[in-house]
Amino acid sequence: MATTRPSAVPKLLRALPALLAALALLIPLPSRADDANTNYWGAIAYSKSTGNWGYSRHWLSEVNARRVAKKNCEADDAEIVLTGGNCWCALALGDDMTAYGVGYSKDADEAKKFALDECKKRTTNCKVVVFFNTRDDDL
Repeated sequence: MATTRPSAVPKLLRALPALLAALALLIPLPSRADDANTNYWGAIAYSKSTGNWGYSRHWLSEVNARRVAKKNCEADDAEIVLTGGNCWCALALGDDMTAYGVGYSKDADEAKKFALDECKKRTTNCKVVVFFNTRDDDL
């Protein structure tokens, strides 16, 4: 009389989740060091007719940063006035709604100064209305 051995397949199926979990540990995950080499984009949009402005930051593509800034401006005539990667960006506005100043730098204070200086060339009572680091994702 012939005897049959139990199939090894059910044992293998039971061990599969543990095997997959062990293999997953071998896959390298992105580290913060990789993040330092990533370019994060931001943009500022401005509407001369409404005075509305919008911005975006922490995008991996310049196209998306520009698209979202225009959308956030909520004006039909919104124009991108600044796009930057891995930097501080600033927008300054004054009395004349058709005038503005923008600035960007690796330093926040310098970006704001550039924006104010550009705004003062075109209008009076300038103030920085928004500044941000394109790498920040804390919205």
